[in-house]
Amino acid sequence: MGEVAAGVTDLLLGAVLLACALRLARAAGTHRYWAMMFWSAGAAALIGAAHHLLFADTPAASDASWIAVGVLVAVAISYMLAATAVEILDRRLARVFIGVRVVGLLGYLGGVLLLGAGSRTTPLVVGESVTMAAVVGLWAYALYAGHPGAGRILVAIAVCALPAVFFALPDDALVGAVGLDARSLQHLGQIAGVLLLSRFVIAAGSAPASIAGVHGRYEGESA
Repeated sequence: MGEVAAGVTDLLLGAVLLACALRLARAAGTHRYWAMMFWSAGAAALIGAAHHLLFADTPAASDASWIAVGVLVAVAISYMLAATAVEILDRRLARVFIGVRVVGLLGYLGGVLLLGAGSRTTPLVVGESVTMAAVVGLWAYALYAGHPGAGRILVAIAVCALPAVFFALPDDALVGAVGLDARSLQHLGQIAGVLLLSRFVIAAGSAPASIAGVHGRYEGESA
């Protein structure tokens, strides 16, 4: 029952992510990296659904599908960092952040190839925690510097992260109380954050100027 619930809620989360990706791809003034983040995360959720619903009882397929989910999650968070850097920083600094992230992503992929299925969780958690800390740090700087919408994007990120608290609770208690395990509740809880983030990113893209845009304008005036 737990695998079925996790798979169905993953499908729902994936559908929401892909719908948001389509909306972002069509939004004027929004960098394509944001849409790519949602496309990648949506693909991860759909493969996660297949992992729970189709491959749970097949060890080889289960390992392969979970590694695919991990890689896509890493790619999605890479796009999130790239979108954040491009939105907030000037081109030179944005390239530095993106370059460092590419190296980290390649390191994660190398670790998966070298260590196999047994490496599927720990490198992902460690690497993506560091990357998300960088994303939050950049948006905190943006909030301090007066970037339009930075506070709302930080709120959306917090809402996306908050459902992880379910993993700190006893699974038996959760199933007894609401009929769903921590994985399923996390999937459902993330939907609100996903919707908020896509909405706030679009709103920020239509704002008068980003920090990077202001920097560029000043450089153009002084040239």
